[in-house]
Amino acid sequence: MTALNTPIAPARVLRTIRPIPGLDVVGHVAVLLVILFACLAAFGPLIAPHDPNAVNLSLSYGGSDTEHPIGYDQQGRDIFSRLLHGARSSFLGPLIIVAAASTAGMTLAIVGAWRKGWIDATLAGILDSSLAFPGLLLAVMVVAIVGPGIQSTVIALSIAYTPYMARIVRSAAITEISKDYVAAARVQGFSALTICVRHVIPNIMPIVLGQAVLTVAWATVDIAGLSYLGLGIQPPAADWGIMLANGQTGVLQGYPMEAVSAGLCLIIAICSFSLLGERISRRGEAIAA
Repeated sequence: MTALNTPIAPARVLRTIRPIPGLDVVGHVAVLLVILFACLAAFGPLIAPHDPNAVNLSLSYGGSDTEHPIGYDQQGRDIFSRLLHGARSSFLGPLIIVAAASTAGMTLAIVGAWRKGWIDATLAGILDSSLAFPGLLLAVMVVAIVGPGIQSTVIALSIAYTPYMARIVRSAAITEISKDYVAAARVQGFSALTICVRHVIPNIMPIVLGQAVLTVAWATVDIAGLSYLGLGIQPPAADWGIMLANGQTGVLQGYPMEAVSAGLCLIIAICSFSLLGERISRRGEAIAA
């Protein structure tokens, strides 16, 4: 039998799957769930078997069958298809928020840590004052002024999370900039931008990444909460927060599947990001130490 025709033993396949350094079993499970969440956000709308907004009142609160494994909501829409479509907004919204807040926060923090003096003191005072203002309240205020919708929610929460990310990055950046290799690079004539981009940012990135993943979990909660209150993503769009709000009526009438399925998806996603972010942060702090 040639090498091409030789079957691959299952044990050999398993040996090729190596654990991620620094992560325990719970961390690996969280990684797999986050990857699954990302795949659902990317391909969920493509593999959804039915139109998530197709209304059929004759099927209101209909039971599950082979084509509708979770059943129907109050308006006769397929719950499973709405869950798949809702994964995209529940994932992309927090991702955009964290990307914007991390970029802005890192820029402010590194500028303050590098320049020191009154610039750092002023930025630190502004950040401390901003942290005293609840981010969700800011989001509600922005939505009340601009109007409900995913755009206003993302903008408001990005602004709200920027001081938090900047505060975390500032502590790490001050520690990193005080190290000898930064002083040596400055003596050799490298610019501040070069030193920060090539050395400081890569060295503090594990801590930033860990906090960013944790923030995704919090942003997921806030977006779902605003959608639940009718201030975020608007019906009839499929969103897990909207499904929780719509599912309340079903729970009272003895049809809890919409609220339970959306709630479970949110819980699993939030716990996965929280557990993964906690372990990445712990790993980054150990490396920095």
